[in-house]
Amino acid sequence: MTGWKVREAVLMGCLLVGGGSACGPAESPLDTSEARVSRAESALVTTTGSMAVPRGGHAATLLANGKVLITGGWTASGSISSMTAVTELYDPATKTFSQTGAMGTPRERHRAVKLQNGKVLVMGGLTQGGRVASAELYDPATGLWTPTGAMSVAREYPSATLLTDGRVLVAGGTSSGVSSLASAELYDPATGTWTLTGSLLTGRTDHSVTRMADGRVFVSGGFGSSGGPLASAEIYNPATGVWSSAGSMAWGRSYHSLHLLQGGKVLVAGGYNAFDNYPLVSELYDPASGTWSTSGALNVSHSRHAGTSLADGSVIIMGGGFSSAEMRGIERYNPATGVWTLVDNLITGRSFHTATLLDDGSVLVAGNMPSTSAELFSFTASTDTSPPATVLTSPTSGAILSGTVTLTANATDNVGVTRVEFYRGSVLLGSDTLAPYSLSWNTTSVANGSYTLTSKAYDTAGNVSTSAVVGITVNNVSTPTVTQAVYDSGLKVPACAQVGSGCDSGLLLDGRANLGPEPHQPNTLQGSCADGTSGSYHSDESVDRILVTSVDGGSFAPGKQVRVEVRVWAYTGGGSDVLDLYYTSDAALPTWTHLASLIPTASGAQTLTTTFTLPATGRFLQGVRAAFRYGGSASPCTSGPYDDRDDLVFAVGTGS
Repeated sequence: MTGWKVREAVLMGCLLVGGGSACGPAESPLDTSEARVSRAESALVTTTGSMAVPRGGHAATLLANGKVLITGGWTASGSISSMTAVTELYDPATKTFSQTGAMGTPRERHRAVKLQNGKVLVMGGLTQGGRVASAELYDPATGLWTPTGAMSVAREYPSATLLTDGRVLVAGGTSSGVSSLASAELYDPATGTWTLTGSLLTGRTDHSVTRMADGRVFVSGGFGSSGGPLASAEIYNPATGVWSSAGSMAWGRSYHSLHLLQGGKVLVAGGYNAFDNYPLVSELYDPASGTWSTSGALNVSHSRHAGTSLADGSVIIMGGGFSSAEMRGIERYNPATGVWTLVDNLITGRSFHTATLLDDGSVLVAGNMPSTSAELFSFTASTDTSPPATVLTSPTSGAILSGTVTLTANATDNVGVTRVEFYRGSVLLGSDTLAPYSLSWNTTSVANGSYTLTSKAYDTAGNVSTSAVVGITVNNVSTPTVTQAVYDSGLKVPACAQVGSGCDSGLLLDGRANLGPEPHQPNTLQGSCADGTSGSYHSDESVDRILVTSVDGGSFAPGKQVRVEVRVWAYTGGGSDVLDLYYTSDAALPTWTHLASLIPTASGAQTLTTTFTLPATGRFLQGVRAAFRYGGSASPCTSGPYDDRDDLVFAVGTGS
């Protein structure tokens, strides 16, 4: 599916809980591969001083003096129960870490918020005794920690947000016996106490949060009570203490990130959707209209990553994932173009790390799973505003395509082209990062018909352009693979129970009633319509065989054109014998739709044919009925003494 990254990696024996795994995170094998990056923009990653204590699942907070406070986290590889109380300060002036006062409680997967008075509030998390409700305050002036009021509920991995009035909102998380909390509470620095406020509409943990420009608090995703990632989003109004729905993302996400853009929209990036599924496409929430829209796709998937907004309004995310390309890749989102560009690679692949924007515009990246190492990232946006030019060179307009074809495009730019994407309409077919730009496309993945193709080129600054539209026609004709039907004792008719491109009754319908060899007569769904018993075999009327095939040779699916061929034995030609053909989209509860009425041209064995299109909606098992009558009027179930009705059921898939 477009917009996804699918993995083959397996988390061996680990239950994903609260941002880690129950058996503990493990160091990834050394992988030095890099994501392909743009070098036109000025991006620089350098090493800096190391922390005294290895950390993962910690917190990093920028202080008013420009230093960064590092708190908690786990300290031993493969163990999430090795939490620490040691805290450290990073000094950008000396590029070194130094220890400061220790917290009263060792904790990991907690939250830290700088208050308006400059102190840092740390709350919740996991300690050796389990999840905690305790909170404590760090005073940068003294370097000491003091306890403050405890939350009403112990929480691991909640969200925590500084409100415009100075209070702190904490919502959701995981607690003992509750996988996804809905409760929320407010911390008042003036009194050092917590009070409960309105609960989330949906309990969630490992969700993401940002404070919007109007002071309301926006949360999305996270794990719900069922264990799967949520797509829903909510907004908290501090004036009323009430949460309201903010709609839903296109994909459920956890371990993602939220970023408030300068225009007021909220950007959603990365995350985990379901086992082995990681959305690449980012999304935007517009508070003004209350609507969601999709935005540019990441170049590599990121989950458990870190990110921050830069001074120029762009967004940087880095690391997170499984492969080195993901854990090292640094991507920049340009709000003006909606494009993500790989701008550099971390020196060390990381996950469960932090990224803190410093006063000089650089970003401090610290920790891993766990690690003492840290890096500095700096970025200067390119002044290049000229988009590349691209032309789809093959196929040409009006081409008729079948099978697997090669799409080719030319792309040029004043600085450099980073990739070219190929689209069928609005559907991304794939991309190429090296000239000559090309892509193999299997046209059998779509139904025969008319389509438009385009190429889209990206340059090193994130500028983008789209080629002129090329109109083509897909026309794949292949020989259907015909399956022999077998009698279904439940439906009481011949049936092909697996999706294919052809279904043949064979000899199961040969004859009529007790005339001829027809087994299981009358061979109508649930025995609903008895055959006429007059006359003799292959002298008078009978339906002997039904064959259903797809016209293009592809598997039965909604929108496919289907050919129905019926072999009958006609008593007379061009006269009173008429074959009425019907279709039902639900073999279990059939409602018959008339397809055609056909007249044999001669007596004896005749094959009569019609075509129809499978509807957009229908059940898995569908069917056709051949009603062969002598005189009378068309009906799915006539009562003439020479009339024969037979059904054939076939399976229909969901399409491509």
